[in-house]
Amino acid sequence: MKNPNAEHISKLQAQAINQIGESLRGHTQVTHIDFPHHRNAGDSLIRLGERRALRDIHVDVRYVADMRTYRPNELDVSLDPGAPILIDGGGNFGNLWPIGQLGLST
Repeated sequence: MKNPNAEHISKLQAQAINQIGESLRGHTQVTHIDFPHHRNAGDSLIRLGERRALRDIHVDVRYVADMRTYRPNELDVSLDPGAPILIDGGGNFGNLWPIGQLGLST
């Protein structure tokens, strides 16, 4: 059975990918810090969507780390100067989840 919302979903997907492409215009590589590395399947699916969108706009993810694996010295050598650093947001910003504030402070 065909999803009655398939066309609408496809249009939204194209809009999202276009917006990401506009935001990263001129860049061919990024780093992705604080990606969801836990048991919440929804967050993991969002990460897969992020990776697919970056692939679709031909942006290479050069360095990936979660709160436990982030190493500033590795980040420094993996990126070209001026390359964007993508940080997952949501509950990780603000004081609702204090452990999220610790991940990038090392």
